[in-house]
Amino acid sequence: DAADAADAADAADAADDGTEGLLAPMGDGAIKQSKSGDVAVFLKLVHFCEALLPALRPSLLHRWLHVLLMDLVTRASRAPHVSGFAKLLRTLLQTCARCSYFDPPATSPGTSDAAPAAASEAAEARAVAGSADCNRERCYSMLRAYLVSLLARARRLKDELFAAVVNLLLAAPLRFVGEQLRRPS
Repeated sequence: DAADAADAADAADAADDGTEGLLAPMGDGAIKQSKSGDVAVFLKLVHFCEALLPALRPSLLHRWLHVLLMDLVTRASRAPHVSGFAKLLRTLLQTCARCSYFDPPATSPGTSDAAPAAASEAAEARAVAGSADCNRERCYSMLRAYLVSLLARARRLKDELFAAVVNLLLAAPLRFVGEQLRRPS
């Protein structure tokens, strides 16, 4: 098979550079590096995103924030000792703060003498906004659970991972901070 031949070629390449079977311990599981440069590429990608995302207008990312956040939370949960995920989440949360992503939406008063076409467009806009609100709330719920788990284990972390997690927690939505302050100890 062509797939088996490609896998064999990849294994031979890994054996040539001495990285075959290289494991990086990550919590209960492990992440297998296919090449020794994977970590370096990932870290460069993290630095690139840290430089690029704050420079973008938040409106460009607004409709993709829930997708990006949910995917990063899932990946960060699977690999809790990878500081790059915490750094990417922090950068996205800073973008969320700039566009008030987790703030409740402002309600605009409806006009009763609007034309039927305008009323239809307004109903469509509300339906789209309702879908966006549902995605936003689902994303916030997932993010909140992840941040609560980070709060619980933050004291056990060290070095760069500790710094990345603390910076992520400092970038948490104000809504989350308020909930944690009101929560009984």
